[in-house]
Amino acid sequence: PHRDSPFSIQHNNGDNMEIFDAINIAEGGDPTASDEKRIEAWQTLIDEGWSNSLGSWFKETAEKLIETGVCTPRQAEGDK
Repeated sequence: PHRDSPFSIQHNNGDNMEIFDAINIAEGGDPTASDEKRIEAWQTLIDEGWSNSLGSWFKETAEKLIETGVCTPRQAEGDK
């Protein structure tokens, strides 16, 4: 990922995940992705609001991941 890409998300730990990569991993398109990487992908989609924009499957899956404590809810802009 490129740090200056408009689709690249800078995480608190300094890592970047491209939105396209996050979508691909969340959909199961990368069979080599670890559980940690899949959770990171979903958290990226939640944090950036994409989980609510991509369709009902993404939204419902994100909600289940939040409800079960696997992921955390998106913070309001003023809370970041």
